[in-house]
Amino acid sequence: MLAVTADGETLLVRNILATRRIRRVGVQTFRLGSHFTGGHAIRAVLKDGTSLPFDVTLRPWYVRSQEQQLVWVDALRTWLDNPPPRDHIQAEPR
Repeated sequence: MLAVTADGETLLVRNILATRRIRRVGVQTFRLGSHFTGGHAIRAVLKDGTSLPFDVTLRPWYVRSQEQQLVWVDALRTWLDNPPPRDHIQAEPR
């Protein structure tokens, strides 16, 4: 099943041909871009200079508009810019 999940420190991308897990620190940004099928999809731009399209966001599906894709891009950028707080462990002297 096609899906993209941004949870905690991991981005999980289930595309048609492969599934990838990418750590948040490896992602530079998200943008709309071309897809090998000729449509447009959201892409993760990685810090190593490569990018990965999200097949689940592919347009032109009759139920997906560019406006909806931009809402998803904004949500992914929010995830990228706001890492979850780390558990704070403080040792107390005995």
